[in-house]
Amino acid sequence: MKNIFILTLVFIIAFSNAYTQQIQTASDIKCGVNPSDNFDEVATYIAKNNKFQSGVSSTSESFDCVQHYVIPVVFHVFADNAETTVPLEQIQSALDIVNRDMNGLNDDYDSVDPYFMDRRGKLNITFALATIDPEGKPTNGITYHPNNAGFGNYLNYDDSVRTYAWDNYKYMNVYIMLDLYNNGITNASGIAWYPNTAMSDNNLARIVYNYSYLGNKGSSFADPNFQSVFTHEFGHWLNLAHTFDGGCEGENDYVDDTPSTLQSAGCEDGTFSCGHPANGDNYMDYTDCYSMFTKGQVARMLDALNYHPTRISLWQIKNLIATGTYQYYKPAVPNSKFTASTNLIEQGESITFTDISCGNPIKWEWTFEGGTPATSKEQNPIILFATPGKFKVSFMATNTEGASNKSIIEIVVIPKTESSVGESKESLDLFVYPNPTSDRIEIRNLEYSSYEVSIFDNLGNVVFSGSVTKGNNAISLENLYSGVYHLRVTSNNGVFYSKVIKK
Repeated sequence: MKNIFILTLVFIIAFSNAYTQQIQTASDIKCGVNPSDNFDEVATYIAKNNKFQSGVSSTSESFDCVQHYVIPVVFHVFADNAETTVPLEQIQSALDIVNRDMNGLNDDYDSVDPYFMDRRGKLNITFALATIDPEGKPTNGITYHPNNAGFGNYLNYDDSVRTYAWDNYKYMNVYIMLDLYNNGITNASGIAWYPNTAMSDNNLARIVYNYSYLGNKGSSFADPNFQSVFTHEFGHWLNLAHTFDGGCEGENDYVDDTPSTLQSAGCEDGTFSCGHPANGDNYMDYTDCYSMFTKGQVARMLDALNYHPTRISLWQIKNLIATGTYQYYKPAVPNSKFTASTNLIEQGESITFTDISCGNPIKWEWTFEGGTPATSKEQNPIILFATPGKFKVSFMATNTEGASNKSIIEIVVIPKTESSVGESKESLDLFVYPNPTSDRIEIRNLEYSSYEVSIFDNLGNVVFSGSVTKGNNAISLENLYSGVYHLRVTSNNGVFYSKVIKK
């Protein structure tokens, strides 16, 4: 994939200069992409999330639930006689097609190339017209306006787009018009942008689409396959790129199960491109046989929904209630799961526990052996552990459908360090230095006896185990990541604990 700040998808159908209703095929599509930026915000937010950095995930004996995502949508329609030109039933038909495709309910879902049959993926999502507007008034999720043009441009139209926008953190905004770029060309079908915080902060996030190809009713004359070009746009809005980006040798789309391919390689079973089978059935190619997303593409869309702030806020229960779309939500019993900021601490330190259960739980029950407090009903509590030992933390999430089995993790609390690194521990005649360090520590043993040495990371994993004899003993830390580690030196005379900081 090409990671870019703005992804534009411009479908130019091979029409004559005069506007005509002749339908061409998806393989005739031409795409204009802005290559000026290469930046994937979803990946950045995942990297920032501590559950992917230093956290410890719990285990649960409960069954897996499937989170149902509902996205409130508003359509802003610009046309002469707009309500007649683009009626409600046309817009609803377009969303029905997107929902069908995303959920793998299309008639040809089971007719894909056999090579890719096991790679098919479904996203449990519903895009629904809002029934409550930003002022709390009833709406059908559509605003109608006089004819306008140009909202598909990158610049110079921000003020116009912002004028009609509904809060981007509460509604997905789709702009419908005939001339997307205000250049007199009326057969460009669509443009979409990746998740982008700056755009949503300024109410500029959007899909812009041509009503001539929208759905299967009203003013649309798109054939059944071309109707799924709108699904292609929604894929971009959820952070998918073209499967053919990068060609045979480039970075492709950063999805492992979509093979590199050339654009529009073909639809026949067994078609090859770039030396291997081509996934021509994929919605993110340009072909006449749209019928599937892959599991990897679904995982990438889930990352956007679960980690990018411009997408997370949309499907939260409180937002579904506020936008009048909660009736579309299909609750499931939660699968209780949580992360801990660490599972190895010194006595007197605290751990942050974070609920990551699916199923939108509304009630949380925590139990902390050795913790203060010993129980909590908060979603993400911070707990103090004052006594050394090994302790279990259990957690159960509940919603209106019920409660899952408990999720459990073990916490290790070591005694508080009695001396700091770089100072001697007189009872053991040890001296540890330097600290912080970039490559090694040295342990000076002034006694004749041998000591056992262990170094732990913040997850409790042993990263070094050995012994030190009399004299200077160097321990290499070159292969360790930067961070805080925990040193334990044991002998018959006692135990020495200390932190080691690797720069």
